[in-house]
Amino acid sequence: MRNKAHNHPVAVYHTTISILLHMVLYVAIIAMFTYCLIKVDYLGAQLLFGTLIAAMILPIAHILRHTHDRIIVTPSHLSLTNVEARSKQEKWKTVKKAILPWSNIKDISPDYDIKITNSVIIQKQVIVTLRNNTKYYIDSDLYDVFFLENKLKAHWHRFSNQK
Repeated sequence: MRNKAHNHPVAVYHTTISILLHMVLYVAIIAMFTYCLIKVDYLGAQLLFGTLIAAMILPIAHILRHTHDRIIVTPSHLSLTNVEARSKQEKWKTVKKAILPWSNIKDISPDYDIKITNSVIIQKQVIVTLRNNTKYYIDSDLYDVFFLENKLKAHWHRFSNQK
């Protein structure tokens, strides 16, 4: 008989409040463009504002699919939902649910991404690397990765030696 406590969640990490904040921002931008669309009489400006409104729908759809994402830690495995995965030669692809046994994890490490727009933005992500060199990318926009990396490492060290 299996030990039920072995698969009982020790910790569950939810997507952060940043999703809600992004949604409020996008809705405010759409409201502003809609107001401008109604007030302006010039056809070229109306087309521009209509295009900008339509362009805001894609980021909303992208963020909405992550509202129920979770990272679940059990003594036997790490479970990730909606995570980006990459094998040795392949490109990044979305995996709906990944269950990673602690014994298969080779490393949990940070990755820093530098984005240069009007200002320089440095983002930290967490990369979970398996023994077969498959990598799983945890997005910094969805989770509080500054503390998540240390918490996942602590769980990994705690549970990887247990049988």
